[in-house]
Amino acid sequence: MSKKRELQEYKDGIFKEHILRLVEAKREALGENVSKKEIAMLIAKDLGLEDYMPLYKVIYSLDKE
Repeated sequence: MSKKRELQEYKDGIFKEHILRLVEAKREALGENVSKKEIAMLIAKDLGLEDYMPLYKVIYSLDKE
């Protein structure tokens, strides 16, 4: 495996881990009945993002894993 590929996989892993931590923190704060969409909207708002949909897609795909 090339160094570039290894670095990208490392970055992807870190990104996934941070997203999962943010999702878990929101669930703990708001309760288990909060939807993925609501969590994505709140995280996007906290991060100052205009559109939550890309984040929602990431959260949805990570939740399937």
